[in-house]
Amino acid sequence: MKNRTTREACKDNEGRREGCDSIQLLSILEKLEPYLESGKLKPVLGPKSQFPFSKALEAFAYLDSHWHSDKVVIYPIP
Repeated sequence: MKNRTTREACKDNEGRREGCDSIQLLSILEKLEPYLESGKLKPVLGPKSQFPFSKALEAFAYLDSHWHSDKVVIYPIP
């Protein structure tokens, strides 16, 4: 599988970006699933980008306070 972002996967045949609907995104995720499960593809998470659900407000404050393209993960408390 070539390195493609979701944005690239949602381009039409002429390279114009078009919106992905939920069916398209699900299809992309289904194709990525074997790579994620095998460990060949790993999500890149910054050390400060993971927050328990109890700190969801801090997670949003983190996004608002940085000029980055990072994402955050809010995970349930076991």
